[in-house]
Amino acid sequence: EGELLELYPEGTVFQEDLRQLNRRVGLNQPVEKAFLQFAEKWPYTEVRGFAEIFAFAKRLGGDYGMNIRKTAISIGENLELCQEIEAGIADKELELKIMSIMPTGILVYISLASPEFLQASYHNPAGVTVMTICLFVYLLAVFLGRRMIQSARM
Repeated sequence: EGELLELYPEGTVFQEDLRQLNRRVGLNQPVEKAFLQFAEKWPYTEVRGFAEIFAFAKRLGGDYGMNIRKTAISIGENLELCQEIEAGIADKELELKIMSIMPTGILVYISLASPEFLQASYHNPAGVTVMTICLFVYLLAVFLGRRMIQSARM
């Protein structure tokens, strides 16, 4: 709790719960039981895993320092993995935005630079039909891309 106060300002996420944990230990509640109660409040598997490992090590008389280090390393690796996944999703989201805009940008450029080039595609029935189908495929691809990114964020 003291180290958390040094690193972060008053009112951070775990601060009040750590204060309650320290109070429980100060009232002679077993440390492992206090950690398990602390872990019940938070939905993170790392917190629950740490509390369970700590309780198990206490019962077996294990090396607390080694267990805490291993758990801290595991939590750090999980957080790093989550950050990498989030960065990958953000990268793909940017790619989707660029790929959504590019066809429109290309069409605008071609229509301004060389309007006769688009005559065959947009000024006869066959061209209109093909380009309408392409428009629907394009809209479907953008929709599916957004759905994939939304599902990846969950």
